[in-house]
Amino acid sequence: MCDLCGELDAQIERCRKIERSAPDDLMREAVAALITSYEEDKAKLHRDLNGEVIDRHTSDNPKQE
Repeated sequence: MCDLCGELDAQIERCRKIERSAPDDLMREAVAALITSYEEDKAKLHRDLNGEVIDRHTSDNPKQE
């Protein structure tokens, strides 16, 4: 797992803890939306193209020879 995905996973876990202890529905809905956003960001980092997982962190910055 890359560093950015690890950071997103940590954020998602913190949000889930907040969601479980949220005092009202409005707060739980807001935190759930934030979790969804983090999960979408994580999915964008590693898209599955042509059956292969592409590492978006390095493929956008090809090495110059």
